[in-house]
Amino acid sequence: SKIRTVGKKALGDFLVKLQVYKSTANFEKASEMYAHYSQVDQFSLLLRDIVLRDKLPRRLEVQGDLVLDVSTDGKLDVKYVNFEESFDGIIASHILHHRNDVEPVLEEWTKHKSRFKRQKN
Repeated sequence: SKIRTVGKKALGDFLVKLQVYKSTANFEKASEMYAHYSQVDQFSLLLRDIVLRDKLPRRLEVQGDLVLDVSTDGKLDVKYVNFEESFDGIIASHILHHRNDVEPVLEEWTKHKSRFKRQKN
């Protein structure tokens, strides 16, 4: 309940102090401040364990798409395509969105694929 009042002011004061140390290149005071606030005690380790234990997987947002479809009798129909919220769904979405210009996307993927590793669902 005090986050928006006391907490906001405390964080603002902290950031102003940090900015003053940076702006004046006061390495000594900045180092002291860093050493003070980066100390890890048993309570901090306990909090870290709780956060890691209760951490949810990163949320994936995949936007569906509308596709114009021609039925067998020649009528046009608009269909909504939904993708699963996974890395495979993201890839399928990109394939559909870029179906007319796949080559540039494939070239970019080939250039940078070593930076990514596939995660299991």
